[in-house]
Amino acid sequence: MNAKLRIVTSEEAEKCEFVVCLRDTPETKRVFDDDVDALCNDCGHAIFHRPQAPKKPPKICLQCARDRVTGGVA
Repeated sequence: MNAKLRIVTSEEAEKCEFVVCLRDTPETKRVFDDDVDALCNDCGHAIFHRPQAPKKPPKICLQCARDRVTGGVA
C-alpha cells in the first residue's frame, strides 16, 4: 500500500473522511495534558485526540483506520 499524506488547511481538514486517533489503553503514553477523550466512531473503543483536530469528521482508532484502508486484511 502506498498511502500519501497531504498537508491541508483547517478548512480542508474539516472535509476529510475521518480522523485517525490513538486508542486509550494502559500502554498508551500520553504526551499532552489537554488531549480530548472520545470513543471510536467505528468500534466504540476509548480513543483520544488533540483539541485542534478537525471537529466534523468522525474520529476512529488506528486499528479501524487500518481495517478501512485494507478491507480488514492485516
